[in-house]
Amino acid sequence: MTQWIHTFYGTVERLGYAHAIHPTQVHMVIGLLVGALVFALLARRWKTSSLNLSARHCFLLAAFFAFPAILTGWMDWQYFLSGMWFPVIQGKLALSGLLLLLLGTGFVLGRRGREGTTGVLVIYIFCFFTVGALGYLGGSLVYRGVPAEHTQEFAQGRAIFESNCAGCHPGGGNVSDPDKPVKGSPVLANLEVFENWLRDPAPPMPAYPPEDLSREEVKKLHEYVVHAWPSS
Repeated sequence: MTQWIHTFYGTVERLGYAHAIHPTQVHMVIGLLVGALVFALLARRWKTSSLNLSARHCFLLAAFFAFPAILTGWMDWQYFLSGMWFPVIQGKLALSGLLLLLLGTGFVLGRRGREGTTGVLVIYIFCFFTVGALGYLGGSLVYRGVPAEHTQEFAQGRAIFESNCAGCHPGGGNVSDPDKPVKGSPVLANLEVFENWLRDPAPPMPAYPPEDLSREEVKKLHEYVVHAWPSS
């Protein structure tokens, strides 16, 4: 992992923020592109040029925020997922490239006096569906298949799982190797085996030394995983 990324996340974690950075940026892009499309549709319905200008301003702001959103997405991928190359990530990278292409095309087509053209509206529509697909893939990294109900007893373990494991093991699966899911894994046999695996796992899984996950946190995580996805 690039050292500056590790330093950056270590700094924000010491300040009390231990979550991914990307969602704080990507929602701005999504909201602004939704706004651009809504304003453009209203402008077409009511024949109001000022609404086309509002749509244009939303679009330009979305283009501005797209760059920090993509950068922080790459940083989160490197830090939390160790840069693992699996289908969801491939899809997000491809859609990010498409979004940049659409933003660039819209920037050129929607220059002053052409904000309300059909071509610009089509770009807004494609951008809307592209960010929707990006949001779906991003959400699937964390939420796909996660059990909906767990008692308070396992709340801490679930929080540890969602912060450290859910990206690669949504719903107890394994996005990099579907044939080796969490459920039924031999490393869940007991706490000692589980901890030894976390400290020194097989690639591409990253190691979790005691400074990242204490023994008590490993214990809570093991209790949660065994409860959430029992082997039988």
